Amino acid sequence: IHDLLLPSEDPAPPVSVRESKDGTVLLTGTTEVPCPDIHAMRQYLDQGLRARSTAATSMNSTSSRSHAIFTVYLSREADGVV
Repeated sequence: IHDLLLPSEDPAPPVSVRESKDGTVLLTGTTEVPCPDIHAMRQYLDQGLRARSTAATSMNSTSSRSHAIFTVYLSREADGVV
């Protein structure tokens, strides 16, 4: 598992995917960045897509066998309180 928002020359911390007792999927060791608007969010999504590596498989020459997770956390601010 690779963090696609980290520059490839940086040593990457381990990323882990776990499931909690209540069934919630937890990712640890991934990059979190604030996005003030939809345009910034799209830039990070595009950056991650460009960093993906794909390769053919013996079963399908057009299959990438590459999957990505892009998580968005939304918060609402009212009167300066998040």
